[in-house]
Amino acid sequence: MLRLSALCLLLLGACTTISETPTGTPIEQVLQRYGAPTSVCPAQHPTRYIWSQQPNGRYAWAIEVDANQQVAHASQVLTDHEFARLQIGVWTKEQVLCHFGPPAERDITPYQGIKRLVWSYRYKQNSVWESLMYVYFDENGVVQHYHPGPDPQVIDEWNLW
Repeated sequence: MLRLSALCLLLLGACTTISETPTGTPIEQVLQRYGAPTSVCPAQHPTRYIWSQQPNGRYAWAIEVDANQQVAHASQVLTDHEFARLQIGVWTKEQVLCHFGPPAERDITPYQGIKRLVWSYRYKQNSVWESLMYVYFDENGVVQHYHPGPDPQVIDEWNLW
């Protein structure tokens, strides 16, 4: 019975995600386990590491590391809750990149008659719907608008057209 319990714990531990990394874990252990991050924002305080599945996946995980090089906070960042943190007229491209990682798509699109840079992030809206979060920037690289929408890639896969 003891062996079965130990095996179950081992298997459960193997299925954890980056967002379940305990506070205080040395960042070196995280890097050994999950490999190199997609991006690192050392200018952030604390330093922020991001592992992203973009452009085709729907998840990105962030770990904030304290001055002792230990995990201070870990989370999955491509969620409605995290996107709600965006502040129109305040957040810059650098802040968006350091919070969510690289977007799945970058484009220029007309928005209310003005060309805007738009970054699109694939994610699960309401933890269910395969969607894109569109983030629009002005010419100074400041967020002007954001909204979710269906992922055209998924609609194409369904052959609805």
